[in-house]
Amino acid sequence: MPVPCGPAGDYVVAAWRDIGVQATQELLSTKDWQTALETGRFAAATDLAADYFDDTTIQLARYVSRDLSPINHSGSTDRFLDALYIGQAISTDPQQRAKIVRDFERHALSDAYTVPLLWWNRIVVTAEKFKGWNMSPSHYIGQDLSDVWLEE
Repeated sequence: MPVPCGPAGDYVVAAWRDIGVQATQELLSTKDWQTALETGRFAAATDLAADYFDDTTIQLARYVSRDLSPINHSGSTDRFLDALYIGQAISTDPQQRAKIVRDFERHALSDAYTVPLLWWNRIVVTAEKFKGWNMSPSHYIGQDLSDVWLEE
């Protein structure tokens, strides 16, 4: 799984070496990587967040305690984060929810059990004669190609 996890790992290993931490990177097959994440067989790992929906309840799930979220691969438990997570999920007031999410982010990044490393926008290059497709920022939607054609 070299892109983008390999280069991200290279960056982190180099940064750690700059501050005196001895680190090596082991690139695994997707199957072995997934097994390592699920079993906790790592000191540090890169993971991807390709969420299917732009909602904080989905996007923050990897940061709450492991017993509440199987995608928390750090194995951490933080009941304060759990309370904030539940609070934002049940809030119906957008301003209150945004404040709770900011508090969540501040605490999550201060304690740093899991740290976001990369963020990118989806960019798809197509030929000029490729018509009818409106690309979405998600890899999960906009895959219906029934209205796509090549202009000759």
